Amino acid sequence: MRFNVASRGFKHPKYIFVHKKWDREPRFNPGWFRQWRRTFFWKSKVTVEEIPVPIASGYSAVDANEFVTEHREKWIHPEIWPYEKKYEKGSPDDPAYKPIMAHHFNRSTTIYEGFKGAMNFSNTVMEGEDNLPSCISSLEDNISIEDKFISLLEKRLQFAYEDDCLLTKTRKVRKWPRLDIKPRFGFGTPVSRTEGNVLNSFYDVSQLWINKYHHLIDRRRLNYPTVLVPFVRDSQLITLDLSCDFVTLVQKSSDNYLTPIFNKSECYEEPSKTLDKKLISIHPCNWEICFDKTHWYSTDFAWSLPPKDQVHTIYLTDSRFRIKKFVDRFAKAKALMFCYGYGAAQFRLKHGNWNDHEDRINYQILEKPILVNSVFTNLSKNSVGFCTFQLNTTDFNSDVKNQVWFNGPYEINENKELILKKLIAMNLYGPYNQPTFLVNDKTTERDRAERSDSTSATL
Repeated sequence: MRFNVASRGFKHPKYIFVHKKWDREPRFNPGWFRQWRRTFFWKSKVTVEEIPVPIASGYSAVDANEFVTEHREKWIHPEIWPYEKKYEKGSPDDPAYKPIMAHHFNRSTTIYEGFKGAMNFSNTVMEGEDNLPSCISSLEDNISIEDKFISLLEKRLQFAYEDDCLLTKTRKVRKWPRLDIKPRFGFGTPVSRTEGNVLNSFYDVSQLWINKYHHLIDRRRLNYPTVLVPFVRDSQLITLDLSCDFVTLVQKSSDNYLTPIFNKSECYEEPSKTLDKKLISIHPCNWEICFDKTHWYSTDFAWSLPPKDQVHTIYLTDSRFRIKKFVDRFAKAKALMFCYGYGAAQFRLKHGNWNDHEDRINYQILEKPILVNSVFTNLSKNSVGFCTFQLNTTDFNSDVKNQVWFNGPYEINENKELILKKLIAMNLYGPYNQPTFLVNDKTTERDRAERSDSTSATL
């Protein structure tokens, strides 16, 4: 039997299910409605008191409705969104638009010609494609690292890879062969933080080793420096954004505080050897391939260093801007550009004109070359590389050229001790010309013991 409204003979059900049972009508408190009705009628009977206000001389009363409906220009606040004036993206009406286009380089720029393109721009020749300078290599040969430093480094690396559990969302990356499946959100340590932890682990362990055998060496550290250096080449503006993870500074304790590999002031024959060397050709491209052309760039070129300080080593990571596989020649090109930029910035602060980047005094052959080191990581291949750069000239068309040495990159898990040795040797080459490495010598141990005894007696 079909039980519907027509067959029942009435419009409304006799019983409804309310309050967990069948009842005739829902139970509600009728006082709620009465109270609302009482409040409504009470408010409707209240009369608004008229308070006369005298009008000042020269003013007149205007009806509000007429004032609103009157046709007049709408007032627009100049600073409050969404009433500010909209500019078309990429148009010259944008206040940040610069009429002069610049060739801009920063950490996210990829030089597709690799280090060859960077060498062509910076007027640099290759002195060692897979070896550091002999003065640093000789220091590396005399270093012996105990097992306790290696075990400490392994614990730090394990912390960097696994145990540094920040509860942050990691980026979703599609991986082969499941490229068609949307990956889930993951929580853990971001790739950029992991790479920074790896670099800091090697740096901290190397400083512990140096402090044990050579006592404290002055290496002040600048975290996340902001440096923007302008250049002019072929009547075109060039800007180098040299923001990196951190740099270390060395203080000038003597005239020979960071001896160049080929010191022009003492031995002019060595830099003159670069006269016969030719730059690497990147034909049909030119130096402009190393930069991004843009009309939006910063013009704040303020930067300073203490009068007796020099940049010793630049520490650079890359995973903050990239997740995909990063080729080693791209990482070497970026390290070379950073070394050249910091070297030219130091020369301009000490001997040039920082306020005018077009001044010819900023583009000349240096009397005393500047040496800058770089340690770069490539976590997509889990490797660490080294770069040593000597700035001999800032003139792009000079016959005397700059010099660069590369070493690595080395795979981290297989070459922990080798990477640590190279980093220690690079850090030791600083305030001393040739520090001694007689670690196991009895005389050195006796001197160290006497020094510690005298220190305890003083305390």
